[in-house]
Amino acid sequence: MALHTLLIHLNDRRRAARLVTGACAMAGGDDVTVVGLHVYSAMPPVAPVVIPYGDDVIAAIVAAESREADAIEKAFREGTAGLGEHAQWLCERAEGPDLAAHVMHRARGADLVVASAADPDWEMAPVLDFPERLAIETGRPVLLIPNVGAVPTAAPSHAVVAWNGSREAARAGFDMLALFDRLQRVTILVIDGEEADEIIFASAGRFAETTRRYGLAADVVAKPASGRSVGAAVSAEAVALGADMLVMGAYGHSRFRELVFGGATRYMTHHMVLPTLLSH
Repeated sequence: MALHTLLIHLNDRRRAARLVTGACAMAGGDDVTVVGLHVYSAMPPVAPVVIPYGDDVIAAIVAAESREADAIEKAFREGTAGLGEHAQWLCERAEGPDLAAHVMHRARGADLVVASAADPDWEMAPVLDFPERLAIETGRPVLLIPNVGAVPTAAPSHAVVAWNGSREAARAGFDMLALFDRLQRVTILVIDGEEADEIIFASAGRFAETTRRYGLAADVVAKPASGRSVGAAVSAEAVALGADMLVMGAYGHSRFRELVFGGATRYMTHHMVLPTLLSH
């Protein structure tokens, strides 16, 4: 099996059980080593405030972080109870305030990283939710599990690949082929708008040909944008096509620790309805 080590970034007790269940189901095998990683700060992170904290408040935050870590570990161990030695729990303190950097150092040793989609309504999201950074900066494919809808119960059998002929799209497509060996069908989706041209459709056809050599059914489907953004169109059409996983390139760059993302990437990470594999 191509997938041997899967790392789950666990940062929120509310979503931990859902994330572990979905990650283990998508992995599709009991011989995959599943690593649960919870990272906390030497100085516990807090939501942005405008008032200073005293020692008593800091102590309360430390206690709350300990309870959070215990709850997340419990969810991980319950969700991986059948994996035996193939389940590993890590609870680590980041030396600096950048928790994402610590997670990424660990993540670069895994075949696949799994995280929750961003939760824009969570007050701690600016500090603890960073799926886009994982996708852009780790150098590893990242599978995001939606915060709403049904939890995945099995490895994906039908993937929709959002194709625009870019390096990132090709990387995502071949990461999918390398990692998910229970796939049966792949649909290469091209949103037919102003940027779609003959070169993009030709490259989609070549990727479909290669996919068929893996023994998979593969087709190229073009859908009009119809006034929708690319992200909205891809999301809606993937659902309409009956996919159980969306695959797409992640677009963006990092400068001075501020990320600027392509519109489709930003849309997906905040409006996700399907498990989505992102590669950069």
